[in-house]
Amino acid sequence: MTLRRLVGVLWFTVSSQAMIALFAGSALAQTTGVPCGALGKAIIANSGQVIVNSSTLVDSYQSNLGPYGGANIGNAGNIQAATQVVVNPGGVVDGSTQPNTPAGLQPVQPPAGATNLGNFLLGSGQSASLAAGSYVASTLTLNSNSTLNVTGGAVRIWVTGTATLGGSVNNNGLPGNFELLLTSNHDLNLNGGAILFGVIYAPNAAVNLGGSVFGAVIGSRVTLNSGARVHFDQDLGAAGCLAAITGGQFHTCARSSNGGEFCWGSNLDGQLGDGTTTTRLSPVAVKGLGPVSQIGNGFDQSCAVSGAGAFCWGSNDFGELGNGMVTVGANPTPGPVQGLTAAALAVSGGSSHSCAITAGGGVSCWGNNQEGELGDGTTTERPFAAPVKGLAGPAVALAGGTVYECAVLSSGSVQCWGTNLDGNLGDGTTNDSSTPVTALGVTQAIGVAAGRVHTCAVLSTGGVACWGANASGQLGDGTTNQQHTAVSVVGLAGPAVAVAAAGDTSCALLATGLVQCWGDNSTGQLGNGTTTSSVAPVSVVGVTNAISVTEGGNGTSTHSCAVLASGNAVCWGSNESGELGNGTTVSSTTPVNVLF
Repeated sequence: MTLRRLVGVLWFTVSSQAMIALFAGSALAQTTGVPCGALGKAIIANSGQVIVNSSTLVDSYQSNLGPYGGANIGNAGNIQAATQVVVNPGGVVDGSTQPNTPAGLQPVQPPAGATNLGNFLLGSGQSASLAAGSYVASTLTLNSNSTLNVTGGAVRIWVTGTATLGGSVNNNGLPGNFELLLTSNHDLNLNGGAILFGVIYAPNAAVNLGGSVFGAVIGSRVTLNSGARVHFDQDLGAAGCLAAITGGQFHTCARSSNGGEFCWGSNLDGQLGDGTTTTRLSPVAVKGLGPVSQIGNGFDQSCAVSGAGAFCWGSNDFGELGNGMVTVGANPTPGPVQGLTAAALAVSGGSSHSCAITAGGGVSCWGNNQEGELGDGTTTERPFAAPVKGLAGPAVALAGGTVYECAVLSSGSVQCWGTNLDGNLGDGTTNDSSTPVTALGVTQAIGVAAGRVHTCAVLSTGGVACWGANASGQLGDGTTNQQHTAVSVVGLAGPAVAVAAAGDTSCALLATGLVQCWGDNSTGQLGNGTTTSSVAPVSVVGVTNAISVTEGGNGTSTHSCAVLASGNAVCWGSNESGELGNGTTVSSTTPVNVLF
């Protein structure tokens, strides 16, 4: 992605308890041209001198801001492009300092056509809203307890005089950002108790920090006074660009391109992996894992591949964590799966079982086995990994249904095992099976997804085939007739490259980046702005550049999510436990931004 220079000089004074709510994530990355997640990094850059005084902290992760505002920021460390770094006794820098000669920055005047706000003033307790666009103000003053709401996209205000903020600026989680750019050479003061999300841009002025900054600080001299913090909360700065996403019953997890994992939603069983059982309405980092290469959630458990091992956390009532024990209660930190005989390559989960593909194409499963969902020829519960018996070839993909499992083989066929209540195993019967049976008529599969009791496969031809329960139209064949063998989804807007399913809903990711969904829509999980179910695919509103799609839920409450090409995520549908990740518990029939 091409980076651009910030235009103008940023200066403002923020009094105690004020907040510049510039949420680092999808909106900011897209509108400013910064790589996704970049402003989640705590960076002090392009400063002639950085002074870190007593009781202060600089805490950040590897960054890749590139030539942001002309500063040549490298790929690691916390304080860079500074001619001198002074860390006084009591000051803490968690990371590296790499002083060097800063590049020059060139402030400019407001763009032609910017809307003139004059002397903009909000009194104590007052509020106002600004729509997306460019603005110029002679002065900008927000008194205590006032709120300036940013709506509909990016808002940038060039201030030719003074800017004093004692209230808050809030983008309300919308896909937009907020920038204040001062064209004069006033110093910037962020007072104690204040919080700023985003960029402080003051290349010709001193920056004096007494509050907290979540993002980048650019100035000719930066001083961190007592109580100051430059960091990003809960280590989300390590997110980088998102690459994949997976849904659980009431929670969601995403994997970043640099191997981080982040989860949000219900955490009653510790399924978010942050060491607590606190439900989170926005993402938190999973703790205790190395770089993650693949993720897969079950109902109330989460699993990931890290290195050569599989790790799981959350509910373990039936041994679905695979740690050799059955433990009722929360397991809020990842633990290794026991019993795997080869390196793990991929993981998946069902209501109370989990499975992994291992090197060589074998599959092992663990947890509840009441319906034969472990595929080992028995119905014996296992708290450790046991090989699936009778696979017709190497597995290349997995999907966990409620109490069954399916695998795509290298030959393009699909085999399933476990409950077959509505023909969801696809073998033409409704007989349960504790060993794999072949889904009839499926020979070119490249991916598979499993819902409550229905299954879908994406084919190398770009088509999608589904089988099983169909009372809500989740097979997408234009009917509500149950099918015990595969039928084609009718009405896709183009070739599909991936599928997702949960509850009684299905979704497909198209090669164009569109996402289409069908089936039950009682909680808005089809994403088309309604709660009307559909027996044929409908397009998700506003999603045109997705690279990954998932669904989660239990048949009565379902949500869907997608990772976008920008590396950010959106979700829609049920949100009773915060599984949409937008900071609320309000369900949505159209996509909302996950707030990293």
